[in-house]
Amino acid sequence: MVELRTTCPRDCYDACGIVVSLLPGERPRVRGDRDHPVSRGQLCKKCSLAYNGVFLDPTARLATPLRRCGPKGSGAFAPVSWDDALGEVAERLGAILTAHGPECVLNAHYTGTFAMIGYHFPLRFFNRIGATEVDPDTICNKAGHAALEYMYGTSLDGVRPP
Repeated sequence: MVELRTTCPRDCYDACGIVVSLLPGERPRVRGDRDHPVSRGQLCKKCSLAYNGVFLDPTARLATPLRRCGPKGSGAFAPVSWDDALGEVAERLGAILTAHGPECVLNAHYTGTFAMIGYHFPLRFFNRIGATEVDPDTICNKAGHAALEYMYGTSLDGVRPP
């Protein structure tokens, strides 16, 4: 068995340490790194479930857009074509822009681990329509910045975990 120590690729403040165990012929197993000074061997449920399950299951991936076909929360969806899905979104967005103006569209553009292209490219679209931009980028990230500023005076210098 080979064990690799690394850091969770999600872009949250903890940068949790993870250990990836590789066994020949088996899927990788991910667990928290007990030696990490912040997470101390723990992973959030989102990451532990995703890394050891749904991210590795090709049948769990969507291959086509889905439209809700039942009451909200019922989990009832039907597949639609890309042309129908994009057309419906464009029609609904156009109606909102016409009725209420572009400032009513809130751009919360945090992309976590999508890198620079995934982060910046959608900004072209939202800038073009004149959407309102969340500062710095999402509601949850803004809350993290505010908490760090209250505790340490700034959120930009980083915090030593110990």
